[in-house]
Amino acid sequence: EGTFGQRQYEFLWEHDAGGEGQWTVCFLLADSLSLQSVLRCVHINVIRCVRCINEGDSLHSVARLYGAHWLELFAINPALEGSPDILVPGSELNVGVMLRVHRSQTVAELARHLRISARELRLLNPDVTDDAMLLGPGDQLCILPATCGTTCGGSSDCDRPPAWQTDVTGTSVLVL
Repeated sequence: EGTFGQRQYEFLWEHDAGGEGQWTVCFLLADSLSLQSVLRCVHINVIRCVRCINEGDSLHSVARLYGAHWLELFAINPALEGSPDILVPGSELNVGVMLRVHRSQTVAELARHLRISARELRLLNPDVTDDAMLLGPGDQLCILPATCGTTCGGSSDCDRPPAWQTDVTGTSVLVL
């Protein structure tokens, strides 16, 4: 928000999932005759592993976006204080935890070690684009460990949903 001459402008920006990272947004403001102009830039840092809650979000709906079970999100959000149903629009929800890579390995190797798919790892790390990408010591990634797994002692209440399926054209699609 700011003023230029007698006019006031407001900039609203919401990122989509996958927009994590650092962004620079610049504005060129000029008078109607282009006699005077000024360039203003804003630096925005969208934190990994955190999602801003929107109206209508639930742990179930957010977990589905990441191919997870709501219990996995509940476990990494102690601020919910025992109530998984209270999500306040505008508040933050952890959708993963940060992991520091300790040895060189590929994305596929790390995913196997964590017992998650490389696709699930890429959902939380949009800058990771290739399973063969080499990660080095000190690299940081957002992960959501599969604490529920694909089976949970025979209980279907804890199973991770089958988030990815192949459609009739052979394309992998996220099933919500």
